[in-house]
Amino acid sequence: MFTELVFGTVFWDYSEIPFNLGGRINLLYCFFWGIAAVVWMKAAYPAFSRWIEKIPRRAGKPVTWVLLVFMAVNMGVSALALARYVERNAGVEARAGWEIQMDERFDDARMERIYPNMISVE
Repeated sequence: MFTELVFGTVFWDYSEIPFNLGGRINLLYCFFWGIAAVVWMKAAYPAFSRWIEKIPRRAGKPVTWVLLVFMAVNMGVSALALARYVERNAGVEARAGWEIQMDERFDDARMERIYPNMISVE
């Protein structure tokens, strides 16, 4: 719903699969992700947590902050690339420097490769 409201796009459509709700969700995937969550919480997470807790706090804190900053920048660049992709498809020319950079680095072919199931709903 977020990407549909902000960018006017959806990234998947389950309309062709039985037991769907508005094409956004279906019973098969609900079961799959429900089972995956239980397996993660009961089996994988405890083992993963024990492994993480072995990392010394002195090294773990900086690594955590570096990963946090990396993910924040990654999400920001992705959002800007999607915004420019939507604007480009609407015929809006790039004027600002960041828009020109986004158009050069994230052209239509690259965006379609990264988001192959993206559908415009505007």
